Amino acid sequence: MDKPVLHHAIDIPRLAWERLRRAADDPADLVRLVTLATVTPEGLPAARLMVLRGADRTTGRIWFHTRAKSAKTVDIAALPACCVVVYDPAEMVQLRLVGRGSLHTLDDLARGHFEHGALARERMMEVVAAPLPDLLWPGSAEELRHAVKRQAWQHFTVVEMVVESIEWLQALPDARRRAVLRAEEGWRAEELPD
Repeated sequence: MDKPVLHHAIDIPRLAWERLRRAADDPADLVRLVTLATVTPEGLPAARLMVLRGADRTTGRIWFHTRAKSAKTVDIAALPACCVVVYDPAEMVQLRLVGRGSLHTLDDLARGHFEHGALARERMMEVVAAPLPDLLWPGSAEELRHAVKRQAWQHFTVVEMVVESIEWLQALPDARRRAVLRAEEGWRAEELPD
């Protein structure tokens, strides 16, 4: 593996959003696993690992999938402020995204994610809160599969984060570079002192 090089003359906004999009689109990408931090209704910090499911620079949004009654949905419903930390070990780049979360359950956005994400659907079917009765299923295997899918859909939620700012940091052993990107400024990179 090549040693990472400090990025000098690069388009940081393009690089940041492209890295997020690639991670969301590739199930094998290690950068896809990110940390989502929220604030509980009691005012305490809460952080957990999440799988990044989508990223769009044009709208300034990223997406995650979860269960409707999870702790993170309670947090976001009470206080939508959230932060996501992403780390790319190959380039030694950290992204810290700050914004506001919203929840989508049983709506068009959730349906699009549910229908598009076959792996996400399968995972949600595994973690559905209310299991099917363990009596013999009177119908066909296909009917059972549809029943489980309907039940998973009832518990499926998309967390959508509207990103307000991204702090970009590349920290190599012998050099560092920092910048902040703000949605209100069209994601223009403002260099920060180290």
